[in-house]
Amino acid sequence: MRNTLFIAFFLFIAIQSIFGQFSQENKIEFEEIDNLEVEREIIPLKENGVLLLQNSHNLNNGKNKIEFYKYDTNLQLLWNFELEPEKRLPLKKFFQNDQYLYLFFQEEDKADFGILRLDLESGDKHYTDGHLLTQMSIDHFVVLQNRAFLGGEFNEKPVVLLFSFFDKSFKVLPEIHNNHLIINKLQTNSDDNTLFLLLKNEKNCRLLIKNYSYEGKLLTSYEIGKKSSNPMSGQLLNIDKTHLAFVGSYAEACASYALGFYWFDLPKADSVKYINFAELSNFFSYLNLKKEEKVKVRLAEKKQKGREIKLPYHLLLHPIQPAEDGNYLIAEVFFPEYKAPNNTLFTTWNNQRIGNYYYNHFRYSHAIICKFSKIGELVWNNSVSLKNVQSDELNQKIQLSQFGEKFIIAYPNGSVIRTAELKPNERISDLSMYDIKSSIDSNKITDMEDPNLLAWYKQSYLVYGYQKVKTINSLEKRVFYLSKINYQLK
Repeated sequence: MRNTLFIAFFLFIAIQSIFGQFSQENKIEFEEIDNLEVEREIIPLKENGVLLLQNSHNLNNGKNKIEFYKYDTNLQLLWNFELEPEKRLPLKKFFQNDQYLYLFFQEEDKADFGILRLDLESGDKHYTDGHLLTQMSIDHFVVLQNRAFLGGEFNEKPVVLLFSFFDKSFKVLPEIHNNHLIINKLQTNSDDNTLFLLLKNEKNCRLLIKNYSYEGKLLTSYEIGKKSSNPMSGQLLNIDKTHLAFVGSYAEACASYALGFYWFDLPKADSVKYINFAELSNFFSYLNLKKEEKVKVRLAEKKQKGREIKLPYHLLLHPIQPAEDGNYLIAEVFFPEYKAPNNTLFTTWNNQRIGNYYYNHFRYSHAIICKFSKIGELVWNNSVSLKNVQSDELNQKIQLSQFGEKFIIAYPNGSVIRTAELKPNERISDLSMYDIKSSIDSNKITDMEDPNLLAWYKQSYLVYGYQKVKTINSLEKRVFYLSKINYQLK
């Protein structure tokens, strides 16, 4: 793909606010080409820069191309390269650890596959091909040192394969290929080189957690949940080398609506702690005071009558953010919708399955922020309104960053970024705003998709998305942009 690359520097263009100010420093643009379908992935690497992955499909000749661009913290290009995978081997999955990015390619309805390992620092790459033991589609892919774990289905039963990069041998992990089980997640533990496999039982919706050695031997197995509170999924937390925990949301029976959060300490099978949303003192603080008080009064009346309080919501859970004295959990409440496709400029209409239904539009009402101690005790909680942000993709909107002893939350809303200081158990109000359009110099925006925001490193963020701009020559073009912005507290 021949992308035209533009780099523009916008030095110290700042928007003042109550809490601080943003300044946009650098911006990269890629002009869109009509006959190409392009998927992009932004991979922040903190102080080591950022990696942009572009996976394009040429509608004219059917060829695929993958491009990699590594930038430093000033968005200056460090290295880039491209590869053209075989038509029969499209990109399916990727996995990232601290040192490498792994890309998994697989032929549709066939057993042939390939894995590309990319060094995130130098750009060095190594490709390994292979042939699965049988024809199956791979839906889960993780790597642990010199072995890949591939999860999928065979004869409508779950299978996880261990693949050795050294001799290209396979091993089937034991005690998985059973009826009524589906793979929920694969997660590696680099501290002891083991794999955690999460399975859901479709009959009772219990969560099974299996721990396997580097060689594929089953070490431990747990089943957690009950009809009133079944964990929906889980994230592994390394509290220390001898203390592991799983954290996530739970639902009633097999529902797709979350009722609260859970904390499960390994290896204590009876140590699951459940926290109902109704127990969070600030769950409704995102509402104005009058509405919040009305809701709390109504819930108190139900409780007095002996009725169980249930607050079911669709929840998008962020990766847990570890801290020295605990862990931060962020979750966004959203409402899925289905809208008929139209001819708007930026709409992609990617359907996403939630429960038994498919959706292509999402509205976010608010975000929940909780701090847990190292032993899983709730320290404080808060919530912030997301102003009914809407998106055609279900992805994370709110970003939490630490500035010394202060925490700043930020999220995109239309053409602006809203920010506020987060304080334990204090109402969040007076969100400040930064207008992305105000930072454009010579090019005039004629149309834009709602932007995406990523916390990058220290006080820096990445903003990206699509814009239609008019150049100084009055020519109009559609571009993908990536900007670096800094936030400075007053």
